Amino acid sequence: MFEYRAKIISVYDGDTCRADIDLGFGVVLKNQQLRVHGIDTPEMHTATGPAARDFARSLMPATLIVTLQTFKDAREKYGRYLAKITLPDGSDFASAMIAAGHAVPYFGGTKS
Repeated sequence: MFEYRAKIISVYDGDTCRADIDLGFGVVLKNQQLRVHGIDTPEMHTATGPAARDFARSLMPATLIVTLQTFKDAREKYGRYLAKITLPDGSDFASAMIAAGHAVPYFGGTKS
């Protein structure tokens, strides 16, 4: 697992965002799409999708600096990096989404 500082650029839905990732030594990966590891949120076309997105945006507004942990720089089937996101106060983004009822735990495999 690798850890980086990152600046949130945008939040697409409850479990997908874009960020500039600081790799250190002055190297920044610009505008990388991330999939939040450990949760699944409603799709945007569903009735509850926009509420999940809006809550995610309230936790991670654009320009917020967060800490990312990536999993061997693995990408999932849509090419997004899988990342655990820690908010500036030390709380886990995925846990906050679950606690608020906007996400369910998900670690791959078939969804129910």
